[in-house]
Amino acid sequence: MKLPRVISVWLLLGGLAACTTTGTPDLSGMSFSEKPLIGKFVWHDLITEDMEAVKRFYSGLFGWTFEQSSGARGNDYTLAKSGGVYVAGMVPMATPADGSNISRWLPFVSVDDVDAAVARSTAAGGRVAAPARDVPLGRVAAIIDR
Repeated sequence: MKLPRVISVWLLLGGLAACTTTGTPDLSGMSFSEKPLIGKFVWHDLITEDMEAVKRFYSGLFGWTFEQSSGARGNDYTLAKSGGVYVAGMVPMATPADGSNISRWLPFVSVDDVDAAVARSTAAGGRVAAPARDVPLGRVAAIIDR
């Protein structure tokens, strides 16, 4: 089964919600804004079937460096840094049995109320890929725009 080409958008409330580290996360390398960035892309995760290949690619292309962490659910998670600032996260994913390529970037958009944003999305024809849930640094949900 080939997955449809859709745009998945993670809705984010209260800062970076996708990654955590053991204990209190050190976010000193993260770029934060003093004012809310409602409606703006604030983070990106790459789901990949070949972590080593994408590390080589982005290291060569942008000079990114990487550090191992763990995701909100305790899964493997790699943080990418550019010039000492966190710029993205990367999540390893096994290739589906049918051989389809599932590698893709998932953007995170800041909203003032995740649950209300999910309701607006479904009213506009969007679908919920992952229901709203609390994570260590905020609340997230995943929607598909069509």
